[in-house]
Amino acid sequence: VWCEEALNYCSIKEAQLSKIVPTTKTINNWKSNIANQLNISDKTAVIIGASDGCLANLGAGVKELGKAVLSIGTSAAIRMTHHHPIPNVETQLFNYILEKHYIIGGASNNGGVVYAWLQKVVDKNKDANSIPIGAERLLFLPYLLGERAPIWNTNARAAFIGLSNQHTEAHLLRATLEGTIFNIYQIAQALESTTVEIQAIYASGGFTQNDLAMQILADVFNAKVLLQKHEEGTALGAAILAMLALKIDYQSNKEAIGKVFSPNLEAHRTYQQYYKIWRKIYVQLKENFAEMKDLP
Repeated sequence: VWCEEALNYCSIKEAQLSKIVPTTKTINNWKSNIANQLNISDKTAVIIGASDGCLANLGAGVKELGKAVLSIGTSAAIRMTHHHPIPNVETQLFNYILEKHYIIGGASNNGGVVYAWLQKVVDKNKDANSIPIGAERLLFLPYLLGERAPIWNTNARAAFIGLSNQHTEAHLLRATLEGTIFNIYQIAQALESTTVEIQAIYASGGFTQNDLAMQILADVFNAKVLLQKHEEGTALGAAILAMLALKIDYQSNKEAIGKVFSPNLEAHRTYQQYYKIWRKIYVQLKENFAEMKDLP
């Protein structure tokens, strides 16, 4: 049903909105002229479907708690599947319904877009692999585009903390990867606080092509990272949902895994030291960001 409180807040009535139907709602009563324009049968089934995040989880075939699905391309989102919604007022995690399950998680504006931006500014051929964990005491706040979860602040901005004359372009690249993943980890911690600890991450999206980033992800989370062989988990989820609606048997895609990155416990311990400092930076700069927005 539509939320009455939200309707009142927006000063609109339920009659002005679409009728709410299940994600498997099937329509096959095409107007013949439209079917002819599309060159399809007027009996072709159309499935209402779901949002991209829900479908990515469905496409990954992951329903167990403790296993998260990470979509990371330009932006990023990390999600778990649960049997009931879990509110989190402070960080405003989403709870999307998908038939008998709920997809719980948070989204970030700043995924691969941050690394792509930096590669335009510095020499992208510099080897960040040669730089040690923590980029030799260089931290990066990734809020290039403001941020959604978990801080919800359009005024937030990116920042390098700890720059010195020993740092090179490779250090900047490494720090950017680590800062971006720290932010995903911060969202995941809000998710874990209301569910269970994440033990495995099923990842898809263009950013997964960066092996260093995926190893950092595994080490920061101290969790195994499994890359799906396909990048379009959402499209696969849409196909699976359509097959469910049409009662067509399908094989689970959980085994369609390519590379696997295992965590290094010693690296995780080192990242924890850096993360404790990193998570304080935004809090200390938040007021400055607010003041800067009004500068000429």
